[in-house]
Amino acid sequence: MGRGRPGGNPDFGKSLSFRTERNEPLSALITIRVSERFRDRIKQDPNWAEKARQVLAEAFGIDYEPFPKPSEQSDV
Repeated sequence: MGRGRPGGNPDFGKSLSFRTERNEPLSALITIRVSERFRDRIKQDPNWAEKARQVLAEAFGIDYEPFPKPSEQSDV
């Protein structure tokens, strides 16, 4: 027997979609191996993923436009 509501949710992917103000979607994934201690220290920072993107972009000379901060977003 299936789970959930019979017939599914007809609005799934329409009204429930996730949107951001980024110029490019973050759809690609890369993986690196690190020690548990290294991982645990990094994940203590609530903004660790964005910091990692910025450091990698700088290290590889990639033009990276970070996610706009709330104070930088327009009220349009």
